[in-house]
Amino acid sequence: MSSKFEKWLNKEYSFTTAFVYLLSFTLLFILFTFIGKISLTNFTTSLLQWDANWYHSIVTEGYSFQEKVQSNSGFFPGFPYLWKILHLNPLGISIINFLIFLVSFSWLASYLKASNLKALLILTLPSIFFFYVPYSESLFYGLTIWAIINWKKEKWKWVFISFVLLSLVRPSVFFLIPAISALLLFNHKKLHFLQILLLLSALILGTLLGFYIIGNATGNIFAYSESQSNNWNHLFSLPSFPLTTWRGYRILWLDAWAFYSALIIAFYSLIWGISYFQKKIKHINDEILFISFIYISMILLYVLFFHLKEDNSTSILSMNRYLFCNPFLHYILFKHLFNVEVNQKNIRILSAILVITLIVFGFPYSNVVELNYIQSLFFFAGFIGFILLQTIPLLKRKYTILYLLILATNIILQLYLFQGYLKGNWIG
Repeated sequence: MSSKFEKWLNKEYSFTTAFVYLLSFTLLFILFTFIGKISLTNFTTSLLQWDANWYHSIVTEGYSFQEKVQSNSGFFPGFPYLWKILHLNPLGISIINFLIFLVSFSWLASYLKASNLKALLILTLPSIFFFYVPYSESLFYGLTIWAIINWKKEKWKWVFISFVLLSLVRPSVFFLIPAISALLLFNHKKLHFLQILLLLSALILGTLLGFYIIGNATGNIFAYSESQSNNWNHLFSLPSFPLTTWRGYRILWLDAWAFYSALIIAFYSLIWGISYFQKKIKHINDEILFISFIYISMILLYVLFFHLKEDNSTSILSMNRYLFCNPFLHYILFKHLFNVEVNQKNIRILSAILVITLIVFGFPYSNVVELNYIQSLFFFAGFIGFILLQTIPLLKRKYTILYLLILATNIILQLYLFQGYLKGNWIG
């Protein structure tokens, strides 16, 4: 391995890294087009799949609410209203989304003085393709990064504004309020009670504005909540095992990987809390990191307790998008990649979390959807190998060759999932 290349990987992030990612993406895109996996015929319209279709219907037809069937009132207005203002076709808004994400990501990576390698490991996560299709991920990401950096700089006016705006894009109040409120629970002294109250009010204000816009457009102020609960089946229920997802084994590896990652974060959040109350931790050094851990833990609880059931199993559909496209996860990764000590304690913890993940998805007592029992065993064996590979960047050791293998594997998977999305396959 060239020492110059290794030095570049460990250098502080610059836009050269974004160029390397874009070049790799472009070359793979050309390759996928050449072998017929991606068709440029009707490429623009093929970007309108799943949620993108709902957003596009808001842009072209406005909001509508139907009591007994799914409708676009189950989506918040921030992204589709921006799309409408810009008067762009699906390809145009996808390019804007990609630029918003890349600029925001670069801003965060530069601010945190992250290495090129850390940045590439995040940029090549398979689910990152959601940032360059007509979904709300990029706008939410950009506003959240704006909030994070202004929080770090203690520019509270801009944090307030960004909280209002990001709550118009997605009702994140249900995740951020517990995360920020926990700062009070942990007797955090740096932020005054009134400051936290003001930030919480910004989240509530943005969410209420979202409810009002949808309600005013449909004539039903509860259109969003009724659509989510009655037609999208987001109601409280105890989880049923084994967990499942849409499209069976084709996406289970991805959503299960996201579940495993969220479970690691939730576990260390719990350890953090216990250590604090036992006085082993006296203060919170990084409020954003603290909020990020709680936010991701809330996603895990949401998926387990508020997701629909299929054949008496809780579905974790979209878990990969919720997690791998999340700015708070990226913040955690920037802080903790290559940071986990390789010792017996951490190996036991990570192994136990992997075993729990396998059990809740049915190993070895249940078949994976669309696979027989023997095929399921092979699937889980492959999944274990894949997870072990993806866990390596967490460890405080140097495995440059394996890092390159992970980068190559993940960006190919990213393009593979993207071409699947373009064909109308469910990804998240």
